[in-house]
Amino acid sequence: MIIIKKNNIKKIYFILILILIIFQIILIAHRNSFELKYFFKFHLSNIGLKDGIKNQKIFDIVSLIKKNDLKRYNLAHDLFDQKNKFEKIHHKLYQRVIEASYPSKFSENSNIIISLNKKKFSTCELVDKRGNIYVFKC
Repeated sequence: MIIIKKNNIKKIYFILILILIIFQIILIAHRNSFELKYFFKFHLSNIGLKDGIKNQKIFDIVSLIKKNDLKRYNLAHDLFDQKNKFEKIHHKLYQRVIEASYPSKFSENSNIIISLNKKKFSTCELVDKRGNIYVFKC
C-alpha cells in the first residue's frame, strides 16, 4: 500500500511541475510578444524583422546592412539625437542596429559609413539608399 501511494505522489508531483513549466513558457511568450505565426516559419531568413523593429530609421539601416551584405560598418553621428548627452552606446538606435544586423559588425574604423547627411559624405561613393538613410564607401 505504501509503495502505491509513493508512486501516486510522484506522478502528482511530476504533473504539477509539468503544469508549472507550461505556465512559465506561456508567461515568457506573452512578455516577449511571441506570435505563433512565426513559430512555423523559423526556417525563413529575417522572419519577424519588420514586426520586431518598430522604428523606421532602425529598420532602414538594418535593411541596408543586410541587403548590401556589409561585414563591417560605421554609424555616422548624425543618426543619433544630438539633444541627448549620452554616449552612442546608450542610444536605443545604436543598440538595436547592432543586435538586428548580426553577424555584421560595427567598427569605428570601417570605410562603410551609414548616414543621414548626403552632403557631409559627398566625396565618398554612394553605395545604396533607403528612405533618407545613405550607405557610403569612403
